[in-house]
Amino acid sequence: MANRIDQGVHLLLTYDEAQAILQSMIAGEYDYLNTETWDFNNSPEQKRLFSLWASIRRKIEEELKDSAEHAT
Repeated sequence: MANRIDQGVHLLLTYDEAQAILQSMIAGEYDYLNTETWDFNNSPEQKRLFSLWASIRRKIEEELKDSAEHAT
């Protein structure tokens, strides 16, 4: 039997909640990139982190676009 986490996590968010998550992610990335401890060597952990952030943003943006199209 597959682990529940392997099946993904499904959330039901309002439009405002989804926008708040996107804004928080952008602020978090900005802060992360502007810290004194930023390491410019693009370690595998950093690449994975940025890849995951991009994937989450893309999924939320696609859902927001899709729900906006159905609302009109």
